[in-house]
Formats: sequence, structure tokens, C-alpha cells
Amino acid sequence: MLKHIIKTILLSFVLLCTALPVMAEDMTTDVVVVGAGTSGTAAALAALEKGARVILIEKAPFAAGAGTFSGGMFAADSPEQIKTGKTVDKEWLFNVFMESSSYRANARLVKNYINNAGRTVKFLMDNGAEFALSDAGQDGQIWHQDMPATHHGYQNGGGAVNIGKLQKTFQKKGGILLFETKGISIVKDKNGKIAGIIAENADEEEFQINAKAVILATGGAGANAEMLKEIYNSDNPPLGFIGTAQGEGIKMAWEAGARKGDIIGEFFAVNLIPDAMRSLEFRPFADVPFLKVNTHGKRFMREDHGLGYALYGNAVFEQPNHTAWVVFDQTSMDKFKKGGLQALVDQYSKWKNSDKEFYEFNEKMAAADSAKQAATPIDYTPLLKSVEGRDAMIAKSLKELAKKMDIDPETFQAEVARYNELAKIGDVDFHNEPQFMYPLIKAPYYAIRFAARSLGTLGGVVVNENLQAVDKNYDPIPGLYTVGNDATGVWGNSYVEICGASLGFAFTSGMLAGEDAASFVK
Repeated sequence: MLKHIIKTILLSFVLLCTALPVMAEDMTTDVVVVGAGTSGTAAALAALEKGARVILIEKAPFAAGAGTFSGGMFAADSPEQIKTGKTVDKEWLFNVFMESSSYRANARLVKNYINNAGRTVKFLMDNGAEFALSDAGQDGQIWHQDMPATHHGYQNGGGAVNIGKLQKTFQKKGGILLFETKGISIVKDKNGKIAGIIAENADEEEFQINAKAVILATGGAGANAEMLKEIYNSDNPPLGFIGTAQGEGIKMAWEAGARKGDIIGEFFAVNLIPDAMRSLEFRPFADVPFLKVNTHGKRFMREDHGLGYALYGNAVFEQPNHTAWVVFDQTSMDKFKKGGLQALVDQYSKWKNSDKEFYEFNEKMAAADSAKQAATPIDYTPLLKSVEGRDAMIAKSLKELAKKMDIDPETFQAEVARYNELAKIGDVDFHNEPQFMYPLIKAPYYAIRFAARSLGTLGGVVVNENLQAVDKNYDPIPGLYTVGNDATGVWGNSYVEICGASLGFAFTSGMLAGEDAASFVK
């Protein structure tokens, strides 16, 4: 993963050649957008197209945010979906969002999002971004394979490149983009109306950007350890890998009188402990629904539901220290060696002759390549031995393995014995499908330690269906908008199991807020 992050940063620096140097002088505009990631870029461009003067600021020296690493966005009726006859039933989608949130989501906001996501795809592509409709389950989530296709994958370079293209369009159309510029606080006039923001340049000099409308798009608080300790009630919360996501926009909105909204973790699959940067090498061991136990040696989930990555991340997050062990035996290692990942779980063979592809972490994810790689025999013994005693444990007996995992041997051996019995009679405990039971019968035995992978946080500021921040009485605060991962209203307690949902909301909420803000300032 490290090389992908470095590549994204290097690609993003191309934007600097057209960014303005930021002097500590007051500025005036119609709309100021704080945060030049996915939602902020969409908001700024949409407001500009509707005739508003717009300043877009970003505290990083390049296009930042989770959207620069994401694979693609959700839509129900994009131009490609319409052209290919693959539109998605909006009533079904609405029910998925509402039921997934246990009806805690704002139904009007969910409806507005679903109804406009297809238009968002066209808006983005008209302004230089490139997307193509992916097949459901193409990313390896086999339970999605029979679902309608909602995922529009980044093309030709991925998120960093495509967001960069949108920002260049924004500048060509007359928008002002200021990097290394941080939003500090909301400014109100003597009558209490939104009047702009206080910003800070790279030299920590403050200045004011006067504006009739402010759009906050700072990407959540996924890297703010202190905020997350309180949010998650955890001494060791999983941190997102987007270091700029410190929650500034959320705090700015709260200080301006916006109602505090729920903040949840966007957990998506798992990371190797302690070296998250090597997690991609170990992904097959996370993808196969092997036996999973927590640090007390207890099974805690239906393992085949781990093929739905958000479900897997959520389940692991709820365990002690947000940690789980994946346990398997030499029989499984022999299958890897003979037939590759596909010998254990068939995630990709459906696409062995496909030309479908998208970019995630700014690397090409070609479906046919994934199928070929999954069917390639591989001996993982050297990889596991390279981290033995740290990330992976190898033992000649289950008792020895438990001791190395620092788990009570009797508890662990009893759990494995029960699992092996269920592999014969059917999983009446957790209801795994029979083909996804992998009994532990042949030494040596293996265990790999994983933790919940955080993509960031979702929510923080309560908004209405137009992305206006609301006050304690749920009345909109005129001129103040909150979008993307800063906004509460679409999620309940979890990321929704619809491909591209959070990126789709980021882009769509930004577009809708930008359009509404432009109308407001006229």
C-alpha cells in the first residue's frame, strides 16, 4: 500500500504548478469551500457553474482526501447505466439505505442522494473525470455478484488524477484554488449571519475570506486520535490513513452553532498488525473465510460474511483491542500451493475473460488480471515465516499455537474442536455455507493477527436534504453547508453494503451543496 500512497502524493503535486501563492491578505468571494478533496472539489465546481464566485482552499499542498484512493462511486441511473439498460431500482436502494441504518438515516437526504447520483456522474465526466460502470462483486465481494451494478470505477489514473482534472477545470473556469491554506473558524456579521471564514496560510498567518456561503468538506476526523478515543470509547482506536482528516470542518460547524451529529467509523476489511503497509501481501488470508477468533480465543462471526468487507471490518472492530486472529492449517496452505486463492474461495473466475477494470489506490484493478492471479499457485510459506513471531504464528500443535497467540490453550482447543465438528455436521452455530468451512486437521497450524481497517469517519454535523447545516432546533443555518464525510444523515451505525456509497455521497453531496449555495448567494 505504501507505494500506492507515495504515487498518489507525487501525482497530486502536479497541481501545485497552477496553485496560487497564498498571502495573508483578506479576500472576498460568494462561496468559500473548505477542503479540496472529493466533496469539496465537486461543491466548488458546481457552485462556479451556477454563476457564483468561488474560492476553494486545502490545507495540504496537493489534492487530498480518501477520494484520491477510492475505487469508484455509486449511482443508480448514470448515462452508462441508462445506455446499457443497467439502471438500478431506486426504491430497492432507498430501502437498503434506510434498513441498513435502522431508519436512523434522514430519508429526505437519502432520497436526494439516490435521485441525483446519476446526474453527478455526468457532471463529473463533463468536467474531465473518467468513470466506467463496474460489475457488482468485481472487487472480490462474492455476495455482491448477484446485486445490481452501482459502482462507477475511476479510469485512467484513479482518484488523484481524476480529482486533479476536476480542479484544473475549476481553475480554467475562473475558480480560485489555494493549497496550504487551512480553515480556522466561521465568521459571522453583526446580525449573526454567515460572512466567511478565518483562514491560515503556510506561514501560520491568518486572514479573512469574506463570503456569503461556506461549504465545509474536510473529510471527517479519521486521523484525530483524541477525537476518536471519545467517539469510539476506545484507548486504542483504529486510525484512518488520510492524515489530513483531523475534524476541523466538523469543529468549525459546531462552533458556529450547528447541531452535533453521530460520527461512526468507516471500517472496511482488515489490516495486518502492526505493519499496515504490508497488508496487501496478506490479503488472501483475510479474504478466505478461515476460522476467526478474538484475543480471548472465541469465535465471533459468521466467517463467510467476511466476504462483505464492511461487515468484516465492523465485526473485528467490536472485538477486544479491535483485533482478531485468522487461523488455518497446512491443508489450506497446500491448496494455495496447488491452485492459488481460487482453490479455497472463488472470488474472481467469473471475470477471467472480462475487459472490466477500475483504479483503486491509483493502481489498475483489471478483472481478468485478478482472476488470473487468484488461479495462480503460490507457496506462502516464505511470506509467513518472514513475519513469524510478530504478525504470524506457526506451531506444530494447537496448544503451542494458542500459547504463541497468548490465548488460553484449553479455550482455544475447545473452540477449534467445535469448529471442526461443525465442518462435518453443518455450521449450526454461526451458519457458514458448507463450502466455507476449513477444518484444522493437519500441522503445522497458522494464525495471522489482523485489526479493523479504518478508511476514516462518517458524520459529525447534522444536515438537511439540501446539505445545509442545521442548528439545535433542526432549523437550517443560512449560508452554512456540510458535505461528504463531515455530514451526518445518510448512515446509521455502519457503512452501507452498496459499492461506491461513501464516494458517491461525497461527490453528490458536494454537487448539491454547491448548487444550493450558488442559488443562496444570488
